Amino acid sequence: MTGPIELTDDPVPTIPVDDEFSLTPARWEDRAAHLEHLNVSPLIHHYLASIPYPYTEADADEWMREILTRPYTGCDEADWTIRLASGEAVGECWLLSILRGNRAEVGYWMAPAYWGRGIPGRAVRALSLFAMREFDCRKIVATIRDGNGRSRRVLEKAGFAFEATLRSHTVHEGRSYDVHYFGLWRES
Repeated sequence: MTGPIELTDDPVPTIPVDDEFSLTPARWEDRAAHLEHLNVSPLIHHYLASIPYPYTEADADEWMREILTRPYTGCDEADWTIRLASGEAVGECWLLSILRGNRAEVGYWMAPAYWGRGIPGRAVRALSLFAMREFDCRKIVATIRDGNGRSRRVLEKAGFAFEATLRSHTVHEGRSYDVHYFGLWRES
């Protein structure tokens, strides 16, 4: 890491989910968990092309600098750490393209050691309901790349409904992929 970073004095708020975990602001100490969890399996990179594989110390430094210095108030994107009650960081959940009074997009990744425990679905649901209250979003959207059955189940368990398939919507490592679009609507 080069030089000190000045942490924002306006981090994302903690969102309690249940006795097992909460969504919290990131901490510099989470960097080690990122390096560990994001290098276990190339599948995270395969389905989230914005996360490089292998995930290097430089990648971790750059990401931590970005999320630890970004102010929350007035943001159009925000990131939370999925943190177990023990304090361990095991993934991330985020909002992109926050359009207050309209919609936002939710995304997430989870450490492979915690797959199959229902944590991502509960995290996505909690963050989506938070966005509806906090930003007056009427709809939360999520996209997954074709073949990502785990993420499809996460979204369905979080209450999202399939809306459409966007054909050849993204290219990753020279190959074109369909993207499936899901939505969760606020009850009026």
